[in-house]
Amino acid sequence: MRLFKSLPRAVMCASLLCSPAAFAAGNYSQNFTATPMGWLEARSDWVVTGAYYRNEDAVAPPAIAYYGTTSWTTNFTYKVRAYSEWADTGNQVGLVFGVANDTNYFQVLVNMAGHVTVDQVINSTVVPKYQGDVTPASIGLAQNTWFDLEVFVNGNATSSEVTVRVNDKVVIVKKPITPVPGKIGVVARADMGRFDDVSVFDNIATRLFRGTFRGMANADGVIQPLKIIYAENFPDDPYTCATNAGRWSCWGSIENQDASGDTWPLELWGAKARLQFNAKSLDSHVRNFVDATLVSVRGHVNMQPDGTEGDITDALYFQLKDIDPPVPPDTASHQPQILYNLQPEPSIPQHDLYMRFWTKIPATADAGDWQSLWQMKTASDYRIYFNIQLNGDNCDDDGHLHWFIQGDDVTGSPTGNMPKWNECNMTVAVPIGKWFKVEMFLHRRTGAEDGRFWVAINGLPLFDHFEDDGFFGPGSSQPIDRLLLPQSYGGNSYPHRLLVDDLEVWNGFPGDASTH
Repeated sequence: MRLFKSLPRAVMCASLLCSPAAFAAGNYSQNFTATPMGWLEARSDWVVTGAYYRNEDAVAPPAIAYYGTTSWTTNFTYKVRAYSEWADTGNQVGLVFGVANDTNYFQVLVNMAGHVTVDQVINSTVVPKYQGDVTPASIGLAQNTWFDLEVFVNGNATSSEVTVRVNDKVVIVKKPITPVPGKIGVVARADMGRFDDVSVFDNIATRLFRGTFRGMANADGVIQPLKIIYAENFPDDPYTCATNAGRWSCWGSIENQDASGDTWPLELWGAKARLQFNAKSLDSHVRNFVDATLVSVRGHVNMQPDGTEGDITDALYFQLKDIDPPVPPDTASHQPQILYNLQPEPSIPQHDLYMRFWTKIPATADAGDWQSLWQMKTASDYRIYFNIQLNGDNCDDDGHLHWFIQGDDVTGSPTGNMPKWNECNMTVAVPIGKWFKVEMFLHRRTGAEDGRFWVAINGLPLFDHFEDDGFFGPGSSQPIDRLLLPQSYGGNSYPHRLLVDDLEVWNGFPGDASTH
């Protein structure tokens, strides 16, 4: 056995209330084209050959090598390419993380029969934690073939979860783990293994939810699709229809496990998000006016620079089909609205939110005179919203679609429903007929600091608005009671169509957020 001294650990610690980056350690990559700097070897000699890293002998397994310079604790994604020369249950190869020394670490091991384990090694004693299985042929796992192994540790220093992927197939899903500061590395049991393309990405914040709108594949690689449950299938709350002055609004839900490993519906602040089919129609056949479906379309992954669409993806498809004209004694119609509506429990403390999703407005007509993509509201009806506008927003517009944000306080304003503040951006073009990425960050005052609402499109910052009252209504500290993420809500022309993909919610800016 080779003995050595552990290098000093340097861990960045900060209060989660101040920043979700409680243990930010940075990013790291290694492709093993030469002897890797800073790597320590245990129980075997390790060598770079053929542009990969391998242990030279199989004595006293396991053979471990790890990067001894930097420690990661949580909120990181660690990936490695691995290769086994043994079929079936022979040689296990994998990765290690949380390494304190060569006798204390976590390990993820894979054999070519498709068996995957997560263990904690404490003073050389293996403590099994989790296991999963995959049909090798369904994901291309075989001896003498490179495969991708990924571990995602997400949460905070006291409450975290681990997710493991093999060749992008989620095998172990969101299992509790108590992370410790430690190094990352590779491990081979029983015989020689090969390793390449190590990378660690520091996610910084905690990811609260990711929805790809594609269902999870089972062990045989068969996808179990998501489904939308409509009101007519569930006559009891919370899926019933209701009327307000005879105008109908119904509830539904997106259900099942997403390919990301997360489970629909989105849960946040003590509540589950629901689809609201807000037809605002006297006709009880709500879906004649608004609808939400799951569709397969060409998406943003591998999209060309000119906007030519990329790989086939599953997406959420919103439609505002028509508006019900006013009928006496009504004097006006309310525009229909289809939204993914979260209504938090007011007693649950709320934190910063970073939100992103990809969306596509198929044609200019689908934007109409205005299209609202996102809103937040409080019980007193203080709201912030993010719109695409053509006119009617007090901007010096030129008759072209542009971006618009506004905050108002309906009940607290002495002049009624008047804007408290608004901003326009007319320099960044609104993409029509192309997928584009929406990023938003919302900070509401918890002390004396300002509130902040930040928006970027395709990596280009649009708005960075600060308010010295922290985005609460005058004299109010009410929490958010409605978060509409995302929505389709527009006016003056129908139909409106909107596609949404890859929805994510974090408790702060993640490491790959746009410049902020």
